[in-house]
Amino acid sequence: MATTEDFRVANGGSVLHLTFKKGSQVFSVEGADVKIIIKKKDGTTVVKDAEWETSGSGTDGKIKYVFTTQDLDQDGQWQAQGFARWTDDFQIYSSIITFKVGANLDEIPLDNPLPP
Repeated sequence: MATTEDFRVANGGSVLHLTFKKGSQVFSVEGADVKIIIKKKDGTTVVKDAEWETSGSGTDGKIKYVFTTQDLDQDGQWQAQGFARWTDDFQIYSSIITFKVGANLDEIPLDNPLPP
C-alpha cells in the first residue's frame, strides 16, 4: 500500500507510506527495526530508516519514510519495499510498490537565489 501523494523531483517532505501484510491481514512489526528499500528510476537502490506511521509501536503494520530534498533526484518510475527485522534474526518484507516521481518545469537548486 502506498500513499497517493504527488511525488516531485527535489520535493522534501513528501511521505511514502507502506503496510506489512500477510495475505489480506495486517502483520504487526512491533519491536522490529524497520527500513524502506527504494529503487530509483536508474536502478540505484538505497536503504532508508523508516518510522512508525501511527502510535509509535508498529502493531498496525504501517511505516513511513519522509523524503529529503536530495532523495527525489530523478523523474520516472520508482519502486519501494518495506523491510522489518527483529533481534532474533526473524525478518519480513512488504509487497513491492511502484510510484512515479514527476519532473518540474524548472529545477532551482537550494543554494541559488530565486529568479525575479
